[in-house]
Amino acid sequence: MMTRHNTLQLENTVMLGGHGGMDSFAAFIFPKHTDNAEPSSTQTPIIAKKNEKHDSHKIEELKMSYEALKTHLKAAFDDIERLTHENSELRIQRETNTIQEQNESSLLTNSDEEEDPDTELEATL
Repeated sequence: MMTRHNTLQLENTVMLGGHGGMDSFAAFIFPKHTDNAEPSSTQTPIIAKKNEKHDSHKIEELKMSYEALKTHLKAAFDDIERLTHENSELRIQRETNTIQEQNESSLLTNSDEEEDPDTELEATL
């Protein structure tokens, strides 16, 4: 069993007195924007500097990401070019091999045909 310490329930501790139905704390966090004023002009210098730092950090991250993407794409295109070249070389090599095999098989069939009459002649003699 846990002991309960003295606690005090506070109700509506934020004082009213902001603008537009907001309490004072909300009015401090969300300053009043006028229609003709730019939102950046209502920012405090600390918030503006923080936003500027955040924006510059984001821009730097995007630049680094862009450079990395360019590097990866260049490597991918180089690989595609290399594989295309290797593929064409292999195709040429396969074609030359099939031509050589056809020539060898035609030579073998011609030599077989030449041997047949010789063997027939020898058989008849």
